[in-house]
Amino acid sequence: MDKEILQQQLRKVSSACQKGSGAEKSPISSDRKDLAGATKAAGEYHEIFGKDNYYLELCRQRTGTSAHRQRRAAFDIHKKLGIPSGWTNDCHYLKKEDERPHDLMLCLQTGKTINDPNSRRSSTRTQLYVKSTEQALVEFKEMPTAVSNTVKIKREACTELALNKTYLPSSKVLEGSLQNLRRAALVMEEAWRRASRNARAPFPRSPIRSG
Repeated sequence: MDKEILQQQLRKVSSACQKGSGAEKSPISSDRKDLAGATKAAGEYHEIFGKDNYYLELCRQRTGTSAHRQRRAAFDIHKKLGIPSGWTNDCHYLKKEDERPHDLMLCLQTGKTINDPNSRRSSTRTQLYVKSTEQALVEFKEMPTAVSNTVKIKREACTELALNKTYLPSSKVLEGSLQNLRRAALVMEEAWRRASRNARAPFPRSPIRSG
């Protein structure tokens, strides 16, 4: 994320960040190997977005040492910089008892077995069900404001869109451009056909369909 462009274009926007995205992999390293760099990055974004518009994301979907270190890093940054936190919870199914049926569904979709170590099923990522406020408060009893901040973020991020209005940008096609694309596709299709005809080894199927 280009911070200069972000500063120029930013309006009042709320942002929650845990791992970051794009070129900025911080603010929180899952192994706490660069806590100083993570703290610096979090501080920069906090300054850009402004007070109460930038949050540290907290969740408990993952278990294990790495996940615990990541949450601990978030707590440390919160205490040091005073950046508020927000609680999140991925929801892939409705109830806790739906976990196994969900795993079986993933196995069927991906052609794996329930015991396959390469399946999408992971013992370190659980509790992907809808939780109540009471459950959330128990999970984050050391930082209860994270739960109330989530409600605050939701209210601030609420956007109402009219159903009878189109918000997609209009795109005008230049005259003749479709014909040129069609001619180019035909040329590439013919080149592929000739190459496959003269190839000594089996030739892959053409990615271009002229029909």
